[in-house]
Amino acid sequence: MNLLVNAKQAILFHLDSKRQILLGVHREIGQVVVSIKDSGNGIGKEKSRKVFDLFYSSKRGGTELGLPVVQRIVEGHGGRLEWMNQSRGGVEFSIHLAV
Repeated sequence: MNLLVNAKQAILFHLDSKRQILLGVHREIGQVVVSIKDSGNGIGKEKSRKVFDLFYSSKRGGTELGLPVVQRIVEGHGGRLEWMNQSRGGVEFSIHLAV
C-alpha cells in the first residue's frame, strides 16, 4: 500500500497530462514480481542514496519510515525490493518473492 501511496503522491503535482500508475504482476523463474511504476519526476541522484534510510523523507510531512518498512517486510518474507528510475521519467519499484 505504501508504494501505491508514494506513486500517487509522485504524480499529483506532475505537470504532464499523462499521469499514470501502472501495477504489474508477472512470474519469473522461481519467483513472482509485483511492480509499481509511476510517471512522476523520478528520484534525484542525491535522494537515491537515501531511499531506504530510516528517518529520511523528501516529502514535507512524510513519516520517514515508509520505504524502509516496506523493504523490511519484503525481506522478512524472503524477498527483495528494488527500484529504478524510468528512462521517460518516473520510478519503478519491484517486489521479488520466491514461489
